[in-house]
Amino acid sequence: MNTPITRQVISRDKLGALTKIGQGGQGVVYGAPNVKTKFAAAMVYKEYKAQTKADIDFTALAAMPALVEDSLTYSQAERLVSIAAWPCAIVEDDSGPRGFVMPAIPAEFFIELSTAKGAASSTAEFQHLLNHSSVLAARGIDIDDAQRYWLLREFASGLAFLHKHGVCVGDISPKNLLFTLTPHPAVFFIDCDAMRINDVSALPQMETPGWSVPPGQELATIYSDTYKLGLLALRLLAGDQDTKNPQHLPPATPALLRQIITDTLTNDPERRPLPEAWSYVLGHAIEEAQHDKKTAAAAAVSVPLEPPPTPVVHSRPTRRVSRRIAGAATGVPAASFRCRSTDGPRGRRSTVGWRAWNSAAVTSFPRPRPGLTSRRL
Repeated sequence: MNTPITRQVISRDKLGALTKIGQGGQGVVYGAPNVKTKFAAAMVYKEYKAQTKADIDFTALAAMPALVEDSLTYSQAERLVSIAAWPCAIVEDDSGPRGFVMPAIPAEFFIELSTAKGAASSTAEFQHLLNHSSVLAARGIDIDDAQRYWLLREFASGLAFLHKHGVCVGDISPKNLLFTLTPHPAVFFIDCDAMRINDVSALPQMETPGWSVPPGQELATIYSDTYKLGLLALRLLAGDQDTKNPQHLPPATPALLRQIITDTLTNDPERRPLPEAWSYVLGHAIEEAQHDKKTAAAAAVSVPLEPPPTPVVHSRPTRRVSRRIAGAATGVPAASFRCRSTDGPRGRRSTVGWRAWNSAAVTSFPRPRPGLTSRRL
């Protein structure tokens, strides 16, 4: 016997004063100040445009808020809302269903980007990361390999969680997946009303150009989601918006990660490594990258640069005088003057490879002029 679905419905006039905060091809998004939930700090309302509303299966859409209320535990529902702008209730008026309310995008998933016109706030779409390092630097985005691997692990973990509860994303693209690096790397799914839940879609399944599965494969399945995970990983690590070739991965990519990306993009759908396997491989990649970073930092601190000693320059004598004569003239025994490298067996080796030399000068004496007696020497 099937458990009846709890229908979560809110009247449009109960949302409060609607303030437009954005719009897209399907609808307009407003703030919904009167709507509260224990799972999110703020809620927004997406109202479908007339041409879109005609294509929507509102019965299928109603299964999304029912998942939160009827199927998930509190902690599971809390996690779902923390990683996705998930539909939490259908909004209706006298004419029928108009849209739905969902969590507002958390503040950490916005980013300040450097542009030709100055800094500008924008949603932190993954598309900003799929670029060469020089482009990232120009836009003020600072990200290292460990953070890239961490973002991919969060994405893989999110997919595994959704798949476990009968949800397939379908249209995965770098425009409907957001990221943050602070306080730690995390991802956030948007456009969730296009996802498929329990093999039913509220909207016709579509794909973003350049992010489609190979021809003939079914859309919005765990296998299509996994393929796009591989595509996102490749393009994030390669810094390329369009590549599909695993050979474009950077040489420093860990071997296991390189292999799982290659297998995901080249194997038949049923033989693709699922997101759970990705989480394991990416965990090792994160540890390796963090270890390498700490080792490099420790080496830089433990090997301070020592400047070479300032050399003492002496004038060369115009003529060499026998040390025996010099000693006899000064009353000081002749000394053996020589230079010894600090790199020699008895010298102290400099930590930065500089060669310091100890030098001593031989005092130059004028040559006796004819007629002078030895006494004057």
